Amino acid sequence: MQLLNTGGGQVDTKGISGASATHHGIRYKFYATNFSCAGIIILFSSYISAFWILVHGPDFRINIGLWSICQKRVVLTCQPHEVLSTVMLVTRFLMTFSTIFGLIAATFSLLTNSLMRTSRWPFIANGCTALTLMGTMMFFGSSFSPQYLYGQPAPDPRLPITSAWGIYTGYLACLLFSMSAIMYCLIEIQKIAMKHNPKAFAQAVRDSGSLADL
Repeated sequence: MQLLNTGGGQVDTKGISGASATHHGIRYKFYATNFSCAGIIILFSSYISAFWILVHGPDFRINIGLWSICQKRVVLTCQPHEVLSTVMLVTRFLMTFSTIFGLIAATFSLLTNSLMRTSRWPFIANGCTALTLMGTMMFFGSSFSPQYLYGQPAPDPRLPITSAWGIYTGYLACLLFSMSAIMYCLIEIQKIAMKHNPKAFAQAVRDSGSLADL
C-alpha cells in the first residue's frame, strides 16, 4: 500500500489512482467507441456512394462513384459501371481495405468493455483504419483534376467537373477513426503512468481537484 499525506491524513494512492483511472478510462472508451461506430457508418456511406465526382451538364448532372454512375435530368437513374482507369481500380482496392479495417475497429471498440479491457487491438485497428483511409483519400486527391475522370481525360472538357460529398465523408471518417485511436492512446498512457508512478499520478489527480469527488 502506498500512502499520500493530505491535509486530512493519509490516503491510499493505489486506491485513488485506480478509481480515477477507471473513471477516466470509461470516459475515454465511451468517446472512442462512439467515434469508431460513427466512423464506420460514414465510411460505408462513402464507400457505396455514387457521389464522388460530379459532372455538370447544361441540363443534366452525372454523378460518378467507385461502383456506380448516376445521371439526373428529370429523375435520377443509376447503374453499375466498369473500372474507368487504374486510379479507380487502386482507389476501390484501398477503400475496400479501409472499410474492412473499419469494421474490425468498430467491432473491437464495441467489445472493449467486456472482452478486451486490457487489449491494444482497438487502438491498432482504429489507427490502421485511419492511416489506410488517409492514404486512400490522398491518393485519390492527388489524381483529381477538373479536366480528368479518375486519371483519364474527360469525354467533354467543356463540362465542369467537381468533387462531391462522397469524398468529404471519406475525410470525415478518417478524422473519426483518428480520434478513436487517440482516445485509446490516452488509455494506454494512463495505464503506463499508473503502473510506473502511482504516487505521482495520485498527486496530479489531487492537484486537478479530482480528489474532492472521491
